[in-house]
Amino acid sequence: MPPEGRTRQLETSHQLEDIYNQAARGGSTSVPDDPETEADYHFICFAVSHGHIYELDGDRQGPIGRGQVEDDIHGVLCRTGLRVITEHIESGNDQHPFFSLMALVDQS
Repeated sequence: MPPEGRTRQLETSHQLEDIYNQAARGGSTSVPDDPETEADYHFICFAVSHGHIYELDGDRQGPIGRGQVEDDIHGVLCRTGLRVITEHIESGNDQHPFFSLMALVDQS
């Protein structure tokens, strides 16, 4: 299936939506009463789109622009991306110093 078809399937599949909702409700973490409550552990992703690096933080309302990409070859792993990621790691406080880091890269 081409990328557009996969995207359409993810956006319109009631079966996937039901499975997601079932998994989300089956977790062991309680949902905070206030949606603005800071979450200690949550998903953060750095992505490149249209020559810019964005931080996608599951605890924020929308994407946060973090700068321009120097070249399309290295994407998030360009100088700006590495600086942003390093700053994010170093900004962690002593209460929550834990994180996991994963890069999805092309092998070529």
